[in-house]
Amino acid sequence: MSNIYFLLNTLLLLFFTLNKQSLVLTREALAELWNVNDAEIPNLLAIEEQLIIVDRTLQLLLESYESSFGGTYIDVKKEKVLINTIDFSKVPIILNSPEIKLNNYSRFLDFVPAERSFTKLKYNLIKISDLIKKYRPSEIQCYIDMKLNNVVIGYTNKYRNRKFIKSAEKYNPNFIQQRNSDSEDEKPKAFQAQIASRDIIPKIFNGDGITTLEYDCSIGFPARNNDLIYIVTAAHCYKENKLYYHIPWNSNIVYTQLGQMVKSEHMYEYDFGLIKIDENATKLISARIRNTDSEYAELNVEGGRIITSHGAHVCKSGLTTHVTCGYAVGLNAIVTYINSKIVENLVLYGKDNSIISKGGDSGGSVFSYLQTLSNVSLIGIHIGRSIDLSTYLPLDLILSKGEIELVKTPL
Repeated sequence: MSNIYFLLNTLLLLFFTLNKQSLVLTREALAELWNVNDAEIPNLLAIEEQLIIVDRTLQLLLESYESSFGGTYIDVKKEKVLINTIDFSKVPIILNSPEIKLNNYSRFLDFVPAERSFTKLKYNLIKISDLIKKYRPSEIQCYIDMKLNNVVIGYTNKYRNRKFIKSAEKYNPNFIQQRNSDSEDEKPKAFQAQIASRDIIPKIFNGDGITTLEYDCSIGFPARNNDLIYIVTAAHCYKENKLYYHIPWNSNIVYTQLGQMVKSEHMYEYDFGLIKIDENATKLISARIRNTDSEYAELNVEGGRIITSHGAHVCKSGLTTHVTCGYAVGLNAIVTYINSKIVENLVLYGKDNSIISKGGDSGGSVFSYLQTLSNVSLIGIHIGRSIDLSTYLPLDLILSKGEIELVKTPL
């Protein structure tokens, strides 16, 4: 009888996936971000890739003129790289440089007036970073917002952080009081999860859920160190001596036992953890990202990349909110947790007035699309949120500090 119950549950889950057109929003998450039809996405992806190439070239040129310019950001809909400009007398130098002139990149450039040079922005960020380490404020986000041409300090509790805020005021950052939210720490499930029959064993995708039967997180990606296979997720999902199990989207059925998270030095500093996979689970792990609310139900991961442009799209796949997308808002951000833990070198991403992640998404895959909606580059794992802005830990940092390699093909 129990086997019949589990079979029916699985069939219902499959029915949901196959009939997604009538059950979920018809537009892709990236179309929602750009407010376009799905058919327009490939063209905009090509435009964005071109802008990123131009921006990368431009950033190298501007390194010699950091006191004259205040950073760059891209706008895909405008098809422009916008350059914050303090000294317009230097604009002809940039436009006449061989890198810009020979490639006809000037058609993509828009020089906009700005108050703060990149030299000033970097100086202020360093000084405010020092204050964060001195006062150890709680639930702070600090980053350079290129569109605002200023350092931004986001906070939820002004009184608790009053000494830090008062000290930081002399650097004239933009203070943004964020709306209070539930903690990103995963909540106990509202129902008692049930262990599935061993006769029904679904594949395990990036972006699927993991659970200790008390707390839920999401799968980032599989990785290896020699012959050892791991699942990468957020370190704050760590529960000592607890086993983790696979839980697919839209399910209260717990499936394969995965293993335990390995305790290590990098867990506290960088907020990523490694679950050592039990041998029986290894053959079920896919290197693809789940996207079963879409026509493109499984996303092929074609390696990794580093996001270098403010304004580039960033998407994530997680247990709670599935696939959602935002813009890269703050690169090399500094974030503090409710316990005043400080994590650096993060990336903030989001969409204006939209919540694109919730509790349970932590550890999920963060990626960017390539030239089609079926192929992506992995860029990190999701580790937190504060209402409008979500946070990811970059892939290159995870691989280097964890001494692991990305698994790009089935195990």
